[in-house]
Amino acid sequence: MRKFTVFTVILTLIVVVVAAQVVANQYWPSLELNSLTNGSTNPLPNSLNLSANVLGSDSTAVQDPVTSKTTTPAADTNIGLNIATLPTPEFGDGLDLPASQSDTNGLNTVNLPITADSSNNIPSTDLSGNTTTGTTLPSPQNPVSGDAGDFESSNFKPSSLNVYLNQDQLKSAGFTNTTLETEDFDGFLYKTIYTQDLKDLKVFKNVIKSADSILCKVYIIDIGPMNTPKDVYDTLKARGSEGLDVEINETNAFGDGSFFMNDSRRQNVAFLTVRFGNLIYGFSYPKEYHPQVQNLIKLLDMEF
Repeated sequence: MRKFTVFTVILTLIVVVVAAQVVANQYWPSLELNSLTNGSTNPLPNSLNLSANVLGSDSTAVQDPVTSKTTTPAADTNIGLNIATLPTPEFGDGLDLPASQSDTNGLNTVNLPITADSSNNIPSTDLSGNTTTGTTLPSPQNPVSGDAGDFESSNFKPSSLNVYLNQDQLKSAGFTNTTLETEDFDGFLYKTIYTQDLKDLKVFKNVIKSADSILCKVYIIDIGPMNTPKDVYDTLKARGSEGLDVEINETNAFGDGSFFMNDSRRQNVAFLTVRFGNLIYGFSYPKEYHPQVQNLIKLLDMEF
């Protein structure tokens, strides 16, 4: 009798386990699938269904607090929004566009070209889709023509700036109401000393003028690396002393070395040569302007 009771209990447990597996593997999955495909309602009670309490449902009645009338408004079956509270179609979507040219969202779709054609014309497109040709831009490869005085034009020629002598220095030295101009150098310093055969040097000739006369001439000799300032200075001094009517007076009173060339044929004119570093200056001027030239030499010496 005791063995039969134990057998009965074991058999009962086996039957319960098999039945539970059948329900879990076959019945419940088919039940959940049917509830989803058939659009079954939420199994939660209304007291726990937050979507029904907050957004409202299809069958929930709403009571008007003013008229005490109970109405059941139409609602969107997908999200539970009340259609009556949505704006009317008369407001539109904010764009006044033809419906025939609208996409699925009601917005007009226009394909705008962003590249220019071969003639560098920039096309533009209006709202109707019509393409028009705009302003023609010059090709960057072609130079922009213009006035030679306009620095943005291709044929602009900058004026040469003399970095060795400027108008401010002349004014400070006492040459007031004057202008500084350049002249072509003919190869002779003071019209006496020949320099064209000297290697690796450039000579700039400047003229200080007033309204009616020339006050001073300034020769600037720029010496390159193939020559030395001392050799050029000594050569100029030697060649200046070769003239029959010329006498050299080396005072070394200015710069790194200086000498006067006294010409008996031009006794009212002074010829002064001064060396500043790699540059040599030559001054020719009427002797009454010697104070101004002295001041100018001092200003130049401060630059070096």
